[in-house]
Amino acid sequence: MHALDAQLLQFVNCIWCNFGLAGENDMMQAELNNFLSLYREKRKIEISKTPEIYINQYSSASEVQEWLKAKGFSQPVCSQLSGMDGDKLFALKRDQLEQFCGREEGRRLDSQITISRNTSGV
Repeated sequence: MHALDAQLLQFVNCIWCNFGLAGENDMMQAELNNFLSLYREKRKIEISKTPEIYINQYSSASEVQEWLKAKGFSQPVCSQLSGMDGDKLFALKRDQLEQFCGREEGRRLDSQITISRNTSGV
């Protein structure tokens, strides 16, 4: 159990005791545990490992396509960005990427571009 979860349970237990509802404490605690486990499941983030290859602002359009494929982007995203070199790709903002690629892949692409930018020193 995370420290924050434990603090929340302790707080709820204290409230129940102060209002004289300690007899219902077990039921409330079970319900709160159920809620917290559902909350934790929603927060899980899947991180997939991709090859450690990078592009920079001088990357050609074909190098960008190879990078997109190696990073596991879908064929529609690769097609949408065909003909785009590193300089043009680096110039795109997150909202533009989401518009081109959809929300999920756009955000992931923005993260990957940021990593490549940081690695290349741009």
